[in-house]
Amino acid sequence: MIRLVTFDVTDTLLRLTRSVGEQYAAAAAKVLNSTGQGVSPSPDLLNRNFRLIFRKLDHVFPAYGRNSGMTQRDWWFRVARETFVASGFSDDKSTRKIFEILYDDYSKGSQWEIIEGARDALDYLKKAKISRGIISNFDDRLEALLRAKNLDSHFDFVVATFNTGLAKPSREIFRLGLGDKEPHEVLHVGDSVEKDYAPARDLGMHAIVVSPDEKNEALRSVPREHVVRNLRDIVSYIDSVNTSI
Repeated sequence: MIRLVTFDVTDTLLRLTRSVGEQYAAAAAKVLNSTGQGVSPSPDLLNRNFRLIFRKLDHVFPAYGRNSGMTQRDWWFRVARETFVASGFSDDKSTRKIFEILYDDYSKGSQWEIIEGARDALDYLKKAKISRGIISNFDDRLEALLRAKNLDSHFDFVVATFNTGLAKPSREIFRLGLGDKEPHEVLHVGDSVEKDYAPARDLGMHAIVVSPDEKNEALRSVPREHVVRNLRDIVSYIDSVNTSI
């Protein structure tokens, strides 16, 4: 019987209203227009380089630099600076101003939207008295963001990189999320096969991948019944498990 459902956050419960590249370009334009110096790289170029730089620094200095003597803010500044440099923009003074805008913007609920079906699923779980938690690789702005989106009351706990120093797909962060429950009593829901579905299944948990894209190549290894296009559809899976007991 499923007694607890844990969720990933980014692209599962919440998504950005604009791409990272668009957000970086908009912040750069705001700074550069005020100074009359330089032109921002294109959103597409910034987007591509952000992904590369993020993956590199996440590997070299995991957990937002927490275990490497860096502050979270310093880690994100390094991501921003290296992204702009790789995109052909290397004015450090302007980059610092751009970063301050970005860091503040990403803390605001206005930059994020709740994904369709999320509230319906959470309301169902609350009424069914099934515990809810978060297992996420988010930084320490997560709890304020959940409050800003009026989602904080839906969750009994948050297990995240910022408060554990761990990150998915590590099994350890999933073990923390189990609490006093057995793995077979827990369903984990996320958008990544590698970071959500596979490690949860390896621990013996139920797992579902949320993917609106049916052509997602990563889904080839996932049984069809473990894939939903809308978070609302997890209700049917939970009901099928809990009524079969």
